[in-house]
Amino acid sequence: MEKDIVCLLIHGFGGGPFELEALKNRLEEDNVTAVDVTLPGHMLDRKALGQCSYKDWIKAVDEAYQEIASGVKHQNIYIVGFSMGGLLGSYLASKYAVGCLVTLNTPIYYWDFRNIIGNLVADIKTGHTESVKRYMESSFKYPTYSLWNFRRLLGKTRKSFKEVSCPLLAVQTKDDDAVQYTSAEYIYNNVKTTDKKLIYMEDGGHGVLLGEHTDEAVNHIRNFILNHT
Repeated sequence: MEKDIVCLLIHGFGGGPFELEALKNRLEEDNVTAVDVTLPGHMLDRKALGQCSYKDWIKAVDEAYQEIASGVKHQNIYIVGFSMGGLLGSYLASKYAVGCLVTLNTPIYYWDFRNIIGNLVADIKTGHTESVKRYMESSFKYPTYSLWNFRRLLGKTRKSFKEVSCPLLAVQTKDDDAVQYTSAEYIYNNVKTTDKKLIYMEDGGHGVLLGEHTDEAVNHIRNFILNHT
């Protein structure tokens, strides 16, 4: 690498740093420092999540960024955001002169009902209930206040992409049932930068870094980052 960089990894709504752990491990093998942040209310319980607002999440990533920036040049800080983390990443990339922004299954348009129906039909055909259970659990897992704050964050940050002038990689799986794949098109088409890349993966689902397609997604991100150092 021509320069020492630090990657700030931002997880998604209701998740935690574990969602990006595979990427973090691979980057560290490449001697790239990777720092993760746990968003307020996450990795605890339903009550704790319900006590936090989107402003708390923005404040947390801003503070994490400032801590890194105290010892590293802005252009040497790379942002990787999974799902909602990509929205928070767009906020940072629009505010600071970061080195690059990577979004992974980041929602502009959420809930892909075509994929949801497909998963339910597959359950029926195979006699399984995995998707049904997952959707039922999700409907009760998150407080209404938290879901409202997610929507507020989306409304606030989707405009941020228009101010992103750093190199951009947008990765989106086509079988994602939580995010419509056209979200990545919106991100790609609305950033200022001309140094941008859009990658669609056929499979992997929403939590693509937690399944059998992890290596494929990690390699896409890793290659982009290393090619911009």
